[in-house]
Amino acid sequence: MPHPAPALPEEAAPRHDHARLNEAHHAVRVDSTYPRLLVVADTLSIVVGLAVTIAVVFLVGREINAVRVGVTAGLLLPVWFMVAYVVGLYGLAELRISQSVIDEIGKVVIAVTAWSWLMLIFRMVFSAFPAAMLGPTMLWLLVICLVLTGRILARRVARRRVLHPHRVAVVGWPPEPDVIRDRIGRHPEWGLQVEAEFEFGRDDRHGLESLADRIGELETDRVMIIGGSEGLIDRNRLVSLLVERGLVVDLVAGGAESLYSNSVLHDLEGLPVMSVRSSRMRPFDLHVKRIFDITVSCFGLLLTSPILLWAAIRIKLDSPGPVFFRQVRCGVDGQPFEVVKFRTMVDDADELRSQLRAESEEERGGDVLFKLAEDPRVTKFGRKLRNWSIDELPQLWNVLKGEMSIVGPRPLPYDEADQATGMFSARTRVKPGLAGPWQAYGRSTIPFEDMIRLDYSYVAGWSMAEDMRLLLRTVNAVFGRRGAY
Repeated sequence: MPHPAPALPEEAAPRHDHARLNEAHHAVRVDSTYPRLLVVADTLSIVVGLAVTIAVVFLVGREINAVRVGVTAGLLLPVWFMVAYVVGLYGLAELRISQSVIDEIGKVVIAVTAWSWLMLIFRMVFSAFPAAMLGPTMLWLLVICLVLTGRILARRVARRRVLHPHRVAVVGWPPEPDVIRDRIGRHPEWGLQVEAEFEFGRDDRHGLESLADRIGELETDRVMIIGGSEGLIDRNRLVSLLVERGLVVDLVAGGAESLYSNSVLHDLEGLPVMSVRSSRMRPFDLHVKRIFDITVSCFGLLLTSPILLWAAIRIKLDSPGPVFFRQVRCGVDGQPFEVVKFRTMVDDADELRSQLRAESEEERGGDVLFKLAEDPRVTKFGRKLRNWSIDELPQLWNVLKGEMSIVGPRPLPYDEADQATGMFSARTRVKPGLAGPWQAYGRSTIPFEDMIRLDYSYVAGWSMAEDMRLLLRTVNAVFGRRGAY
């Protein structure tokens, strides 16, 4: 006698849903324009790199068979795309909301290195290059630089609305959707546009299907789900339903303070787990960080000395007052120190601070952080210094003296530092930094509450690798002149 068929689990979709799910698979909304831009940029970068390498090798008097090199590169070009896809330079590009050259450096170096080794093997087999290593080495360096540059240009094209903005639906417990909406509003370069907001209720699975249908009827590209920890099974079911309908789903698990750079993502029988360990700096870590600070500050002061001299002369000619601005700030363990910056304001600017406090709070919606987009105290030349963060360069002297670090939380005046209470007071466990999370992710556009959360995540998850990443992100933000005023 045959055994009865086992019952379907509660989460399984009923049979009559199969047709609808299959139809959804055919209706996947994938915008391939951006990946195509990256393919074009990478192809041009490789072609230009090859052309320059052939020209240089020929000019230095080495014999080279340009046709054979071109044929070899052409045969290996599909290999480049395969390697680049495997490391995530294409397939994962469209999933990331915020993408910059900093996020791609490691992947590009890996992909170009693998491709260059294959070129070298072909050279040894088919003698595409002469025996010397000039050609392969130069090609490797050129292609890395050109691919990174080409991708920067491709993103600029995309951000100028050549690609349509991505339409977003937000699902979460009130008032959590406001958090996402505010961040999207501060970053138009992300190309996101909130189309609708939905409350994540405690409905049964049929209610979730109705919610997924309503979202699917909108012409949205992705859905952001915030929180929903009270209904983990329902949330996971909603994610499954949305993915089946061809939508990209972003799960926002928590605030900035829950992001740890030293965390490890793994799973327990398929259940995602993020493990975090204590990251209090050991004596060895402190020594390494201090050596890095001394090295970078010394070279920084030496390399920027012409800029420092030029800025000092211009400040003196621009307005009456001293060249440098000095102010007591909150340092490591709450100890005071005097920060040194180029003066970008009128001489009595600090005395006018209290008078403008109310205007700053009104402009920033009651935010504690004192920042005015059009500060009347800023001089004409001072605004130029601020746009490029040149006014911060004298703080390299604070770093050399040991009062600051190259990377760390923003040094705050005591009236602002005292507002970082509770667990966020941990930001003073490390030295304040010339660069850091606030400077890297948006500078003046980030409100005080979000800034101290970023600082906490930096302190709690410190690593030297994170310092390097934040330093590069800060340089990128400065050259992009994002959030500078």
